[in-house]
Amino acid sequence: MDILVPYGIGDVESAMELHHLLLGKLPDESKPVWEIECELTPILFESERDGIPVNTRFLLLKKLELLQSLLSKAR
Repeated sequence: MDILVPYGIGDVESAMELHHLLLGKLPDESKPVWEIECELTPILFESERDGIPVNTRFLLLKKLELLQSLLSKAR
């Protein structure tokens, strides 16, 4: 435990630093997508854990719609 606890703390701190560094480099136009993914990811994990099927075709269509929206805003 004397070795594992400091290692675990360091691991979490390193992950948090990396998260903040990468988030700071995220382009402004990608931030709305990031926020949606942050909200959606826990729901998908929970659904997978509970055995609820995910409609991948629906998600792919939504992804394409979102990409089209981002492309039209970039022009």
